[in-house]
Amino acid sequence: MKGIIVIALVALSLHLHAQDSTKSAYLGILTLAPFYQQDSNWTDADGAIIGAHFVRLQQLAKEGKIELAGRVNLPSNDPNMFGIVLILPTTLAEAEKIMLEDPAVTGKIMSAKILPFNIAVQKSD
Repeated sequence: MKGIIVIALVALSLHLHAQDSTKSAYLGILTLAPFYQQDSNWTDADGAIIGAHFVRLQQLAKEGKIELAGRVNLPSNDPNMFGIVLILPTTLAEAEKIMLEDPAVTGKIMSAKILPFNIAVQKSD
């Protein structure tokens, strides 16, 4: 949770110092349900849901709806473990739809939070 707060504070700081060069987006934050923080609780069916989650994220990236998705490289039971999805400029309703219709969220394996996010610095092509 502390990591999420740090990310939000960095984003706010960048926003205040570079308002005219920011691009709006949404940051989706995924966290495992407590039951799934223990690796021994996972079933093959749960693994299939995560597979569908990954395929969907790949499709959203191909469609240009998300910029990136990934997770921190920590064990499942680490309280700081979370994943992010950077959703490209859209409406809050579309960002919510992207996150809340994710198979891992509908399957109750993960919970999702959506926050407005300003991209202040980005690699140029």
